[in-house]
Amino acid sequence: MKKLIFMAIALLALGFVACKPTEKNYRAAYERTMARDSARTPFEETIYGRYRRDVKTIPMVNGTDTVDVHSTRVYLTPGDGVMREYLKKYCVVIAEFKQLLNAQSIRDRFKEAGYTHAFIVQTPEPYYYVVAASYPDLNDANTLIAHLSHDTPVTLRKPCPYILVPSQLR
Repeated sequence: MKKLIFMAIALLALGFVACKPTEKNYRAAYERTMARDSARTPFEETIYGRYRRDVKTIPMVNGTDTVDVHSTRVYLTPGDGVMREYLKKYCVVIAEFKQLLNAQSIRDRFKEAGYTHAFIVQTPEPYYYVVAASYPDLNDANTLIAHLSHDTPVTLRKPCPYILVPSQLR
């Protein structure tokens, strides 16, 4: 009998303290979210804005031309199957993404189109750069940029294609 009374009291107590979602609770949560989203931090003050501001543009002489190259610290993306030898001084970037899945999709499309050494590098926050090819010589990278400007397997968005020099290789 004592067990039955104890269970009845426990169930009654549980009924009083249980959280029951109501339309009023959902509405309050929605309004808090909307208020927070309307007061969002401007993009330039986010972590992505900070790392993008850290990208340096460096004019480099290539024969009689001057080529603007970008420079920032990047790392090979773990689990991408890329050999360290692929990362050379001049990387031809064809796309930039916040999501790794999107970067992998473009990389795969370029590999299918014959860019067998296409790979992905990332910055610390992470932000992903898809590299069509990487060269030890600026002239070779610039030649690929000219080729990609006329013939590419996917539509490239500005500012791509461009040359990225990993700051650790400068």
